[in-house]
Amino acid sequence: MHLNDSDCILQISYIGVNEGIPLTRANFTLLAKKRNNQYYFRSPLLQNTSTWQTKKIGNVTLHYKKDYNKKNANKYFNMVNAFDKKLEFTDKPTEFYCCHNYHEVLQLIGVDYKSDYSSIVKNSLSSAENDQNLVVNGYFTPDFTEFDPHDLWHARLHKVISVSIINKPVDEGTAFINGGSWGLSWEEILSRFKKYAAANPNADWLALYNESTNYDKGAKFPLNVDYTINALIVEKLEKEKGMGAVKELLSCGRRVDGNENYFKALEKTTGITKANFNKKVWEMINSK
Repeated sequence: MHLNDSDCILQISYIGVNEGIPLTRANFTLLAKKRNNQYYFRSPLLQNTSTWQTKKIGNVTLHYKKDYNKKNANKYFNMVNAFDKKLEFTDKPTEFYCCHNYHEVLQLIGVDYKSDYSSIVKNSLSSAENDQNLVVNGYFTPDFTEFDPHDLWHARLHKVISVSIINKPVDEGTAFINGGSWGLSWEEILSRFKKYAAANPNADWLALYNESTNYDKGAKFPLNVDYTINALIVEKLEKEKGMGAVKELLSCGRRVDGNENYFKALEKTTGITKANFNKKVWEMINSK
């Protein structure tokens, strides 16, 4: 195709082979332009949404077709702002496109078909470049009813601390406090944990922690001892020393056998050791 100074449409197909039979793996539509002997390619997102409406919410520009659930959207973005404030994080300006499903997301960005995505109904794509975020969201829908505070906390925290160094049990503990889990609030989780503790007065919390024991086996989804203990620790640590100390504990590294990296950071930030772990856990439980 000859390219001049105007945008041209490029349609690209990716062909694969399955058991010797050629098949279409993906089809893409891109916009192309030739300028000063250079070729530039871009997504048709802007063209495909040129008739959409926009609304400014803080540092987010929301793009939507006709309407969106203002109450739910404000709840979502207010929660984002609250989490970011707690994490002492200032995000880049964000262009947020609100789609009905993942199929619409793909169509807007120029992915006409990709076999890998054929069974995915809800998902979101994002990127960050030139001090700006782009989110094309096909998960929440314009009604903003699908977001989970627990997962949202993880998403915001992982913008501050890399998942390569974050300790998952501590990560989950912070999410319990700030977003609950599996539809349960932190207060409900704590109530179930206290009930388990009351029924097991001789519990070896250190062993249960290292085994990541599920203490609510009758529930639809598991609640783990290590996550809940960390929620208690983080709650106390944040109150006494602030979020900086919590971040230090969070950044102790991925879980390893024996949790040596965790207990080293735990002793540094809280004074809790393996030797006094059971005593300190009981003190935190009984203080609630």
